[in-house]
Amino acid sequence: MGVGFSDQQGIIKKSGLSRLTGRINLTQELFNDKLILDLTLTGSSNKNTYAPISDNAGFQGSLVGAAIQANPTYPVLNPDGTFFHPGGDFRNPAAMLAYIDDSDNITRYLANVGATYKLTPDLSYKFTLGLDNSSSVRNTWMDKRLLGYTDNTNFEEVRADQVSGNGRGIIQNRALASTLVEHTLTYDKKMGKGALNALVGYSYQNFTNYGYNDIGFGVKTGDVATSLDGYSKKIPTFGDSTRQQLQSYFARVNYSIADKYFLTGTVRADGSSKFGENNKYGVFPAFAFKWKLMNEAFIPKDIFNDLSFRLNWGRTGNQEFPGGVAGSISQRKLNGSSVPINAANPNIKWETTTQYGAGIDFAILQGKLSGTIDYFNKSTIDPIFLANYAQPAAVSRRWVNLPGTIKNTGFEVGLTLQAVQSKSFTWEILANATSLKNIIEDFGDGNVVTGDINGQGLSGAYVQTIRNGYPLFSFFLPTFSGFDQNGFAILPNDNRFNVEGSAIPTFTWGLTNNFTFGRLNASIFINGSSGNFLYNNTANALFTKGSLKNGRNVTTAVANSTENAVNPPEVSTRFLEKGDFIRLSNLSLGYTFNMPTSSKIKTLTVNLAGQNLLLISDYSGLDPEVNTNKARNDVPSLGIDYTAYPSARTFTFGVNLGF
Repeated sequence: MGVGFSDQQGIIKKSGLSRLTGRINLTQELFNDKLILDLTLTGSSNKNTYAPISDNAGFQGSLVGAAIQANPTYPVLNPDGTFFHPGGDFRNPAAMLAYIDDSDNITRYLANVGATYKLTPDLSYKFTLGLDNSSSVRNTWMDKRLLGYTDNTNFEEVRADQVSGNGRGIIQNRALASTLVEHTLTYDKKMGKGALNALVGYSYQNFTNYGYNDIGFGVKTGDVATSLDGYSKKIPTFGDSTRQQLQSYFARVNYSIADKYFLTGTVRADGSSKFGENNKYGVFPAFAFKWKLMNEAFIPKDIFNDLSFRLNWGRTGNQEFPGGVAGSISQRKLNGSSVPINAANPNIKWETTTQYGAGIDFAILQGKLSGTIDYFNKSTIDPIFLANYAQPAAVSRRWVNLPGTIKNTGFEVGLTLQAVQSKSFTWEILANATSLKNIIEDFGDGNVVTGDINGQGLSGAYVQTIRNGYPLFSFFLPTFSGFDQNGFAILPNDNRFNVEGSAIPTFTWGLTNNFTFGRLNASIFINGSSGNFLYNNTANALFTKGSLKNGRNVTTAVANSTENAVNPPEVSTRFLEKGDFIRLSNLSLGYTFNMPTSSKIKTLTVNLAGQNLLLISDYSGLDPEVNTNKARNDVPSLGIDYTAYPSARTFTFGVNLGF
């Protein structure tokens, strides 16, 4: 049994997370260990407190955007104690903190019950029942004194209503539930020099998702209401409800011979209610082979301490998208009416990924140097996509399978070096690296746009496309060549758009050094990536000469530039930057004291650790490891930075006592 509580304050005021968790694990053996019962119960209650930060706040800016562009000569408060507001589109970040209360409560319960019965010494049956239920309520209250603030709640019915002078209350409810029933038979048998482990099984999962929202505005009395009864106007309650089912048959065989040859084969047949009658089921096999060369006589034992060769091939399916697309989906309002939001597609099918590869495991120099080298080739076909209909039409969108293949190929390397091994000092080096090439093939002449860009004068702007012959999340925008003599942006070739790199890194790596010196130990972890680009939407929206003209703060470089104040803030490579970085991610120190035998404290260790201690990067934003959600029409984006919540630098001190 275990109980835990944590309360973490965020970097930004009024943001944080508190969590209470409990866990019970129980195992009982019966009938001379023939029957084993397992029970796991887990419960948690989380409270998130949110700062007013948005992915699409536009030129108004979320809290981070408002703080970045605030004129540093402005006061926070007026002489009478009210928040300063000069008018226009200025957002006082201190007022946003004071006048917006946004928090949620999430309760989740998980239960797993298992019963394993040994039918014979080699054959056993297991039954598993799993339950996962969670519910959340999010309350957002906005004071009517929040001047000049337009609500961005993404609820179309109220988006145009100003909070200023009205106030706003939003209650969002969500309930999720899933049930798993699983039956498996396992056969485990040694046969001479070989060993066989086989499993067959069946599972059924049921998922339900239910949510509804209530909104009120127009405070009856005072400046803010903390319940919907305090508002004079209310939007009729609206919400949605979905149910999906997944039925699976699966089998796995592991077979080994003489501790030299290892073969694994698996197959799954998954049926999902999300698809139409013709495509409900997908069959996904996989195979893996390992040859332990070290146990062969022809391998020189004076060179290799370990040597193995591996091959693998497998296929998996993806059905992670809203259910019911084989028929029509409706956004159902609880007052009785419903509105269809996408057309039926009975022919939609599983998105399928096939991957194959080869690898080597080795150890040399009496085991001082060991590692793995892997090649992988991964192809995804029939990607599931939410396509738009040309308007006017009865519905605006439809889920479809796109043509083309998304390919990922590359190498992964992991090395471990015991650099120094002595009684008084040890030094261990662990390194890993991955090279990746991503490309879209056979996609045709069409393209899909994504990567929304927000800000004043940027309505409808985007910077990424999915198109044939290029990586996913490629940036597609005009090339910026400086300013002309009048201070206007030079965009050659009549503002022609070009593909300018991708947000996917082509190389990532990590390096860990572990040291011990007597009773002192230390660990240093450094990681980095290169080959990717980031689009600085924050700079595009906030750091232009026009922003300075409008009284907003900008960088020194922008203030001293030759840009004309009326130069439009168009998307271009002006705001596209390399995302390469090196980060000191973790540094820890520990010391174990030599306690006298007479002491009641038998062991005493103190440790100090720091995370995110150093960052080396040419990126002008707060952090190159950022990904603001800039999806367009539900098409994912990557590598766009817009007033993102800052990364934390943390220090932890700990004491371990043993009695």
